[in-house]
Amino acid sequence: LLTMRAAAPRMAAGGSALFLGSVADVKGATPYGTYAATKAALRSYVRSWTGELAPRGVHVNILSAGPTDTAMMASIPDEMRDGIVSQIPLARMGRVEEAAAAAWFLLSDEASFITGAELYVDGGMAQV
Repeated sequence: LLTMRAAAPRMAAGGSALFLGSVADVKGATPYGTYAATKAALRSYVRSWTGELAPRGVHVNILSAGPTDTAMMASIPDEMRDGIVSQIPLARMGRVEEAAAAAWFLLSDEASFITGAELYVDGGMAQV
């Protein structure tokens, strides 16, 4: 947040800022309420920065990934992992490459008319 506050006045027209959120901003994260609250606050900041920076042609978006198949997730017990996957409508964890592709899109010229958006890369988890 401090980095964005410092960078915003210097961002060129057509520039983009992309923040990493989480499905926790809409789903909660028992027992990690503080984590969920900070992600919801980040979403609110993105909305505010969108209004402030859009007149200058600067895009501000948030990418909220759901459970992603990483080394950290591989280290959790199978029972816990299965419980997480059971909450994902597509019945699997995301891949890092899927989140990276979404980030690349949001930062590309193909997303030039997208600002203030939150893109969930979560297999539908935040929607149900």
